This record gives sequence, structure tokens and C-alpha cells, in this order.
Amino acid sequence: MIHPTKKLRTGKLRFVKLAIVMAMCATAVAEQPDPNRVAVVNGEPISMQDVEKAAAGEMRAIEVRKTQFEIELERDRKLALSDALDGIVRDRLLAAEAKKRKVSVDELIAIEVDSAAPRPADEAVVQFYNENKSRLDGTLADNVSAIRDYLRSERRQVAFETFVAGLRKDYGVKSFLEPSRTTIAIAGRPSKGPANAPVTIVEFSDFECPFCRALFPTTRAD
Repeated sequence: MIHPTKKLRTGKLRFVKLAIVMAMCATAVAEQPDPNRVAVVNGEPISMQDVEKAAAGEMRAIEVRKTQFEIELERDRKLALSDALDGIVRDRLLAAEAKKRKVSVDELIAIEVDSAAPRPADEAVVQFYNENKSRLDGTLADNVSAIRDYLRSERRQVAFETFVAGLRKDYGVKSFLEPSRTTIAIAGRPSKGPANAPVTIVEFSDFECPFCRALFPTTRAD
């Protein structure tokens, strides 16, 4: 049998513990920060609205940079896909033409490209040197080999692109990859010409630029 005094003391102890817990909870609630208050100076609160208002100009600039970054990212993505597609198409065209002629791809390129880009003549090397010697280090003799290689590489590239363009036509290549496009909001902006024109030119000008200002009479929308 439990003594009555002991029961009373146990009840008081439980009551004290409960009171302490409730006091701690009340303190925690009282000390919980206001999510709209970010600082206090000399007893005066500073709200998030105050901060956002003060940072409005910089935030707008950040949004502009974000938009520019997203546009550039999408453009680079489309360019990477386009380059990859061109590479696949080129390789398959060369393989198909080489198989058709019963030669290797290297032999095909030697026949159609290398033969169309012969070794540049001395006159062409001298002409290039005279036209660009202000940007070159050394004499003609110092640069003759590099100039010759450069001129032949240029000719070879032109010949290669011409040959591949012909193969694209012969083999009926069709591409359905959409090119990179950027939608520009023009509603309410000054414009000239029919609304359903097949081509729309959007001009961005800086009137502090003398060249943009000089162009304005030509492009102005009356």
C-alpha cells in the first residue's frame, strides 16, 4: 500500500514537470522568428518586402541575365545537335558513295577532294605573304611552308564541302531538325508592314550609339 503523502508528492512532481514543459513550449513559440522579418535595427524591424524593394533594380538585371543565359543555352544545344546530325549525314553519304564505287572512304576523298586541291603555286604563296606580312613574323622564306599548307588546307576544305553538298543532292538528304529560334514579344511595339509578313525583322537599337541613331530615319515605323 502506497502512503498518501507519497502520492501527493508524486502528483505535485508531475504537475511541476508539466508546467516546465508548457513554459518551454511557450518560450519556443515566442522566440520563433517572423518569416517576413529579416533584421532588426535599433528595435525597428526590416521586412523582406523592404529588402526586395531595395534590390528591385539588381533583381531585374539578374532576370535579364537569366533570360540571356537560357537563350544562349538553347542556341548552343540546337547548334550541337545540328553539328552532330551533319556529321552523321556526311559519314553515311561518304560510306554510301564509296560502296557504290567499290573503293574505301579514304580513296574516295583522295579522288574527289585531294585532287581538287593541288599544291599552291609559288605566286599564290607570295601574294598571300604580301597581303598579310604585317601580321606575320619573319620573312617570306620563314613562312613559305606554313603559308603553302594553309592555302592547301583552305582549298581542300572548299573542295570537301562542295563534294558533300553534291552528295546530299544526289542522295536526296532531308533534314527535319528544327533550327534554333527565339520568340520575341513584339505586341504593342512600333512596327511597320503587314502583320502576316512571312519574315519579321526585330531591331534592337541604342540611341546613344551614333550608328544606331543614324539608322533610325531608315527603320523608323511611321
